Amino acid sequence: MFDYTPDVSRTEQMSQVIRYVRVTGSKVIVEESFLGFIESHEKTGSGLTTEILHQISQDGLDINNCRGQAYDNGSNMAGKYNGVQAKILEKNNLATFMPCTPHCLNLAGVNAVGSNKQMQLLFGKIQQLFNFFSGSTLRWEILMKSLKVTLNPFSDTRWSSKAAAVKALYKQLPEVKCTLINIIENGNLDSKPIAKNLLNLVDHEFICLLTIWNSILSNIDSVNIFLQKKKQLRKKEKKSKKMDIDESADEWDTSAKNNCIINLKNVCDVLLTHFGWRFETLNNVSSDFSFLTGSELFEKDTDELVKVAADLALKYNKDLNASELTEEIIHFKHHAINALPSIKNTTPLELLEFIFEYSMTNIFPNICIELRLYLTLPCTTATCERSFSKLKLIKTYLRSTINQTKLTNLALLSIEKEISNSIDFDSVINDFAEVKARKIKF
Repeated sequence: MFDYTPDVSRTEQMSQVIRYVRVTGSKVIVEESFLGFIESHEKTGSGLTTEILHQISQDGLDINNCRGQAYDNGSNMAGKYNGVQAKILEKNNLATFMPCTPHCLNLAGVNAVGSNKQMQLLFGKIQQLFNFFSGSTLRWEILMKSLKVTLNPFSDTRWSSKAAAVKALYKQLPEVKCTLINIIENGNLDSKPIAKNLLNLVDHEFICLLTIWNSILSNIDSVNIFLQKKKQLRKKEKKSKKMDIDESADEWDTSAKNNCIINLKNVCDVLLTHFGWRFETLNNVSSDFSFLTGSELFEKDTDELVKVAADLALKYNKDLNASELTEEIIHFKHHAINALPSIKNTTPLELLEFIFEYSMTNIFPNICIELRLYLTLPCTTATCERSFSKLKLIKTYLRSTINQTKLTNLALLSIEKEISNSIDFDSVINDFAEVKARKIKF
């Protein structure tokens, strides 16, 4: 996995992370390990590919052993013909490209908003409300007296900021409206006309669109956050309170209502279309490996399992033996159903742990390889994004001339703090002192 960002010295830093399955005894862990920062001087797909392949070679890794690659959705990285993923596939056709799922979600949302002017105007109005209150400390103080959660701005690059901005306004729209009325009645001459114009923006159309977009963005953002977590946690559904707003002041005419419905249907069409083709790769991978879940093993008949297993073995012919795999899947199905009481809810990771726990790697070697392949394929570049946080903490304007080796080493110490905290630094210092000692022992 690779992702890049400019640092404080305006140098392009590319973060390198590898994803792999580590087995310790019967415990199976899917790891994503940061290897370092690469100082990048290229912008094109071919140039970046050369840098990446050179770094992989320097790390002592073989690109032919790679079975997955993940980047953001930039054309130079994800381009179908000249992007890095395409160049890597020319070297190794088994290095399946997995576009970063959160980026795909964000881009689908961006395209949906840009599908028509009515949606663009909605987000423009939301930003105007924030700018009005944040532009004056007095107005902001008046607003915060009635709000529990602060209003948020949003940016085009961070789609989650739109979800936060919409949610904060949706939950507290009655309070915002009351604050605007208060400013109109008691504010100064400069604020009154602006507040009146903003209050007029909060009409039936605005409330309807805000409600619908809050629902859309909440679902997108919850999936986005879930995908980027290191550990998947259960999420409780929260009931949203209804807005208590007097909507009888305006009547929404039929033509405006119909126009709004048409535009919303257009937004849904754009979202569904982009979800379809942006997640095409994920759907293909899911269909290839889906039989390696407890529910599929339980529900599918043996002939169907043999067919999909044989198809996968043909695709990964360097890793799997088709004839052996088809025999293994027949026995593994019955073995897993009899040995695992909750087979329907068993995940691929739990199936792999089951194999190692009962020392069955020699009995089901191909299934073991299949499961490891499936678990190795990345679905986000979130770990690369997290390393950028360390980059900003380490390479500040006071340390803008730090060399690349020292930057990577400090980042490794910080990111792998569990390991670095367990190191006996006294022995390290003594070893270092002995190496650097100038006195000759007679």
